[in-house]
Amino acid sequence: MLSLNKPYSLKLTSLTQFINKAHLSVWLWDMKSEDFIFISNELMKQFELITNKKLTKEEIFRLIEKNAPHDLKYMQETFEEKQEFFHSYFIGLPNGDSIWFDTTIVAIEDEQNRIEFAAGFVTERKEIFNPENNKIPNHQDVYTNLPNLIYGRKFLQKTIDENKQKKRKFTLYKIIIPTYDNILMTLGHEVAEQILLETSRRLNQFMFDKGFLFHSYTDGWYAIIQKSENIHEIAKQLIEVVQEPMAIRQQKFQLTANVGIGIYPNDGENVVDLIKHTTIATTDAVKLGPGRKGFYIQDKSIDLLRQSQLTADLFQSIQNAEFYLEYQPQINVKTLEVTGAEALLRWKHPIWGNVPPNEFIPLAQNMGLGEDITAFVIGKAIKQLRIWEDAGVQNPKVAINLAPETFLMPNLYNYIKKTLNKHKVDPEQLEIEVTEETKLNYDEMLINTIEKIQSLGIRLALDDMGDGFASIYDLVHYNFNTVKIDRQAIDDLENNEKQQIIINSLLDLCSRLKVKTIVEGVERKEQFDLIREMGADETQGYYFSPSISSQDMLRWFQMTYATPSNDNEARSLDRRKYFRVKLTNALLAEMKILSIQEKEITLERNTKILIQDIGPDSIKFASYLNLPRNKDIVYGFDLQLLDEHYNLTGKIIWSREIKKDIFEYGVEFSISETKREKLTSSLFQLSALLREKPSFVDSSMTEDDPVLYLRKLVFNERNNK
Repeated sequence: MLSLNKPYSLKLTSLTQFINKAHLSVWLWDMKSEDFIFISNELMKQFELITNKKLTKEEIFRLIEKNAPHDLKYMQETFEEKQEFFHSYFIGLPNGDSIWFDTTIVAIEDEQNRIEFAAGFVTERKEIFNPENNKIPNHQDVYTNLPNLIYGRKFLQKTIDENKQKKRKFTLYKIIIPTYDNILMTLGHEVAEQILLETSRRLNQFMFDKGFLFHSYTDGWYAIIQKSENIHEIAKQLIEVVQEPMAIRQQKFQLTANVGIGIYPNDGENVVDLIKHTTIATTDAVKLGPGRKGFYIQDKSIDLLRQSQLTADLFQSIQNAEFYLEYQPQINVKTLEVTGAEALLRWKHPIWGNVPPNEFIPLAQNMGLGEDITAFVIGKAIKQLRIWEDAGVQNPKVAINLAPETFLMPNLYNYIKKTLNKHKVDPEQLEIEVTEETKLNYDEMLINTIEKIQSLGIRLALDDMGDGFASIYDLVHYNFNTVKIDRQAIDDLENNEKQQIIINSLLDLCSRLKVKTIVEGVERKEQFDLIREMGADETQGYYFSPSISSQDMLRWFQMTYATPSNDNEARSLDRRKYFRVKLTNALLAEMKILSIQEKEITLERNTKILIQDIGPDSIKFASYLNLPRNKDIVYGFDLQLLDEHYNLTGKIIWSREIKKDIFEYGVEFSISETKREKLTSSLFQLSALLREKPSFVDSSMTEDDPVLYLRKLVFNERNNK
């Protein structure tokens, strides 16, 4: 704290003369006028040197103020607690470069001990921020030199406060490179980080006179632009900036980009909601394809409502113990011995029930929770091995799934080793399945980590062979112990001669390489008999068992041999109190959520479904949505049956996946006797028509195959947004 007991003008003159003679880089802020009143000659020189042009004091004031994450109110509140604090300031330059100033901010009091000025003593940061050697908060993103998420959130809060007071709108854009993980895995860290740095420089250059840019390493770039007009054009320009070809190490790259758009206050009145809803818009843009933009849609359909709630609840899900593991038995094809289990991550959401991993894991990775979930899976699975062994199971084995990028986590090897030692588990009891959503690259760090993990005695499996990017070359380059053949490669094995030839050849190849094979997704006796004849080593799938709890898995380990499942869940849940009319051609209908936990939900967009059979008390329908069986969710169904229009209400009582990402549901109505009698009358008429002409169809029905119809529906909806 400084205190100069002189008249205002004399005090200010003396202070500024002293600062200039001492060659200090200093700015002064008048707390009364709420404005900069002085900038030192030395600081002027610094700015002119870095910008390579002559600047007025007003231009420098604007440069400092427009990128500062705090305002007068923040300084006043901070000075109430302490008379000196530290801060970092980011300055984006016209050429796209970034400069950081570390600033000590000191309060200067008048003779009545009231804070009159704030003085900022500025030092240009010459190297990447080191938190151990600096009192200043870590606001610099080390990969891009831009402000990080912490700095960006503070700036966004300041922008919200200013616009709330002035009742103005502004726009938040989120820019991502959807293929960045592929680039990282294919080309390695050094090239990927240079691409990240060059893209950041281009975006920073574009944003120089438009707004504020910050970066989250796991989550892309965020651009705050005050203007709420020309939104489409700005989004298009942001995409063009990223997608412009670039050369790194004499190699040309053509990136793809997507942009999500959120508008304050329409799409969020606080930092959390605005970022969350802009992220949802970005996810939607990615679904539309490369180079597309997406808006947050408030008049949500069921799938957007679901996605919004899942995104909002992911952060609390781990603390609330909503994540857990289930285990699917692995069976020796020849002896029917239970040889091990695959650990499968599950999320039981309090409203949406069991959420599939392919839905929540991408959300978690986008939100920076990937490492937390990986640690949870590893820790839980290894601990469970110890529990089974203590219960008398001899040498139980478990496999866990890890994405290739997980092997780039710097502490992965140490964490696995430490966890194995903690629970006294033999490393040979653990197998790691490398999931192949992206092409495996041969990054030196990834290879070294895998080799270190294998040196412990842990087995390595190549997952999803026959689907995605897994290749024969991966078997050569990595020392895999196991190959898992994907369910899609055998989905029609007993009827498809080409599938039989491919699977037979693959099993023979692995046998010659002395690599164990596990065939996934076996659901029928005919499939099992064929893979047994072809020489597969092990299998897993619904033919024997779905994924089960750890307690049920213990009972499987204790079996002498496995027996096929007699799971008739869908049939047992499909008991009929009233007659049903089975439709040859599916009935077109619309569905929406009416309430969740007795709280009314307003959805302005209905979701199209196909009704396959209908009775006075229930329906069976197909949809591309994965919906929960939850008695607290009430659905509304809007349909036309012959000449009568019906609005029906009900709850889902059973569900199953009939094809990949296509689901079938049974609904029980809540219906008055009067409406039931009317519906029954319509059903009798329809039943009579179907007896006379089984192929009967009217304008409310479709002759299309239900699965193809629903997949076409998804495609059209995404491309028409």
